[in-house]
Amino acid sequence: MNFGKRLKQKRISLKLTQDEFAKSLYISRQTISNWENGKTLPDIDSLILISNIYDISLDELIKGDKNIQKNITINNILISKYQILIQVLALFIILYAIIPLKNYRVLIILLGFGLYIYQVIL
Repeated sequence: MNFGKRLKQKRISLKLTQDEFAKSLYISRQTISNWENGKTLPDIDSLILISNIYDISLDELIKGDKNIQKNITINNILISKYQILIQVLALFIILYAIIPLKNYRVLIILLGFGLYIYQVIL
């Protein structure tokens, strides 16, 4: 059974309307409808809230639905990439603050090196 069907079954078993459930998650009723009909998937924060409201584990909630597992994996990879980019940029800013640069060529080389490191790590 896919995620949307499991979500709808659980919501109905708790005698909640889409509107009531949406309000508890601070989202629109249309979003719940889209999830239940398989048009979209919730983000990880919403999955955690759903898990808490329905009092079921995340594993039980998403297991068996390959689309949602793939979506979570992709989101985690993107978050990791952005964290690395932020670290590289932070290092560049620190270096720029520590080393007074009058020659902008050195600045450009440092920036290029930082971006190269970012690409190698990814």
